[in-house]
Amino acid sequence: MKKIIFFLCIVISSIKSLAQFPPTINCINANVGSTQASIIGSNFTGPVSVFIMGPSPMTSYSVMNPNVIEVNFAIPLQPGSYVLQVYTNYGQAKLVFSPFATLAVNGFPLNTKIGPGDTLTLSTSSFIGNYSGTLMSKTCGTVSSYMISQSLNQAKFVIFSDCQGDNQMYMHYQPEGSCQSADADIGGITFDATPVISSVDPLTARKGDTVTIKGKYFNIPNNPALPEISFGGVKADTVIKVANNILKAVVGAGASGDILLKNALNVSSTYTGFTFVDTAKKICPGSTITLTSNWEGIAICCGYAYYWQVDDGTGFKDLSDGLYYSGVHQRTLTISNIPSSFAGYKYRCLTNVVYSFTHTINFVNTFLTTATNHNWENATSWSCGTVPDAYTDVVIDGPVVVNINSNKVCRSLTLKNGASLNVLPGVHLTILY
Repeated sequence: MKKIIFFLCIVISSIKSLAQFPPTINCINANVGSTQASIIGSNFTGPVSVFIMGPSPMTSYSVMNPNVIEVNFAIPLQPGSYVLQVYTNYGQAKLVFSPFATLAVNGFPLNTKIGPGDTLTLSTSSFIGNYSGTLMSKTCGTVSSYMISQSLNQAKFVIFSDCQGDNQMYMHYQPEGSCQSADADIGGITFDATPVISSVDPLTARKGDTVTIKGKYFNIPNNPALPEISFGGVKADTVIKVANNILKAVVGAGASGDILLKNALNVSSTYTGFTFVDTAKKICPGSTITLTSNWEGIAICCGYAYYWQVDDGTGFKDLSDGLYYSGVHQRTLTISNIPSSFAGYKYRCLTNVVYSFTHTINFVNTFLTTATNHNWENATSWSCGTVPDAYTDVVIDGPVVVNINSNKVCRSLTLKNGASLNVLPGVHLTILY
């Protein structure tokens, strides 16, 4: 008998402790047009009071069990926002809800296209109050996006999906506080994340120059990765995001050709017409080269449109046609039979009131690793066909040993990939820079 009484005390004590929790409301089953609703939650025990404020007044309620309260309304539930409150001896709970109703979404015109960062506006032909929505694709599933606003007859989403191609779309929606959700067909939409380049400035640039690129679909929302940009197939040194649709890229070694831009979704596009200007002219003695002003001039009155100038170490001065130069008043200057003593000479063109890029003459002579004669003094072992002199930048690239049998001089020396020198005793190689 004592054991039974002790067991009953435990059960009663447990029930009492459970009943002392405040009520919670999970959601409500309420439909537009109905006069009844079911509140779903927990701890609806003891004396319970229910209050609902909204477009349709409540007339009565019944506590069915600790998890369900049935509610009756005087008139069919109208769309809009309601405030539900449940009180017990142990606390209260509150829920803001909108009755469930079928949401009709107007479709889109055929071939509607949208890309990352675009705003998709859905027009609805019915009003159900406040609701949350998720864009879905019958091809890709959940579409990466977020709802930025929802009003009487409109819902707006910002898209950052990688769901490329044609998609049959629908919106999965759930009224605020409702236990119910449903899908509303939207129609066909084409997701196209291909970057669109609208402008590039400047289209002619050197290594280290900054180029501004404008357009759209460069940057993907919620993805910090910057686009990849290359000039003529050579990757930019640096890419900087100025705004969602504006980038600045620092030109690397560069080459003329297409500008390629690939965004974080690995989708790319090109922009044609880029010209890379290599202002360091690496040539051999005796070469003939042409230099072209990156500006197009217009002859005014009595003067010339172009004035080519040279800086031989004493400052820039105007050129005259003669032994080495022709076209000094043309857009393109020709320099013929250039002697090695011109090493370091700088050239620019005054085009009307602006100066062109500055070009610098450098003489580069590379040792041929395929040469059978590895002596420095052998002219046929060098790319220029001549033995380097004091004005020449020497490059030896490869696993080769070059013998120096007599005193030599060069402007600079670069040894790469295992190259080395074998200098005879008492012999000197003088490197000026």
